[in-house]
Amino acid sequence: GKPIQWIVLKESKLGSVVISKDGLFEMPFDSQNRDWSDSDIRAYLNGKFFQQAFRAEERKRIINTIIDGKKTDIFLLSKEEAENWMTENERCCAGKWFLRSQYVSDCARAVYGGGGVTYSEMRNSCYIRPAFILDL
Repeated sequence: GKPIQWIVLKESKLGSVVISKDGLFEMPFDSQNRDWSDSDIRAYLNGKFFQQAFRAEERKRIINTIIDGKKTDIFLLSKEEAENWMTENERCCAGKWFLRSQYVSDCARAVYGGGGVTYSEMRNSCYIRPAFILDL
């Protein structure tokens, strides 16, 4: 496919947090309404997506981090990260996209196409904008 465009959200001594400029694909958050750490989307992003979207030398530059008690390479932003690290314009997308923050038991936080924060049922498909920490 065509190369993924990434935008840098935050830089630190540890590395740079980057997110895809666009929603890359649509999929449900989780078929059984589980939170981020046990979700279908986390398993997909850190399995098949991680292997297919990055070459071996690129995977070595992605810093493993701990989110909700689990090691993770690729993640979705939390509601707070999306609000604090992105401008409303950067949050704009072709459609609604998932965040990893839970809203209520069967809903996860999401961002409207226009950039405002909302929520969506976990079983619905929304765009996915993967994020990771890049070793500089």
